[in-house]
Amino acid sequence: MNKKQLKLKELSIWKKFHITGCQNYVRRPKNVLVIHKGNSYAHEKAKFDVCWKLLKNNSKFITEAVHNKTNLRHDVVDITNGIIYEVETDPKRAERFKALAKDYEFEIVVVKLW
Repeated sequence: MNKKQLKLKELSIWKKFHITGCQNYVRRPKNVLVIHKGNSYAHEKAKFDVCWKLLKNNSKFITEAVHNKTNLRHDVVDITNGIIYEVETDPKRAERFKALAKDYEFEIVVVKLW
C-alpha cells in the first residue's frame, strides 16, 4: 500500500468516529491520549501503553472515540490498521466484546488487566 492509499484508508476510518456528546462531524484529534478521572489509574496506564506501542509502530490512533453508527465509545482506535483496543479490568465485562466482534466492521482486541 503506498502512502496515498494509506492516508485515504486512515481518513476513511477516522471519519467513522466522533467526540462523545458532539455531532458526527466533530472528530477526535489523531495521536492524542484522552483520559478520564472516572477510570482507574491501571486502565488509563494500559491505554497509554497501547498508544505508545502504536506510535512506535508508526500507526495513528484516536482515543475515547464514539462510532457514528453504533454510538459505542472505544478506548483506542488504531486508524492505520482498523483495530479497536478495549481495556478491561473485569473478565465478565470483557465478554461483551466477543458478541460485538462477530458483526462489527473492525477487529476488537481486549487488553486484559486481570
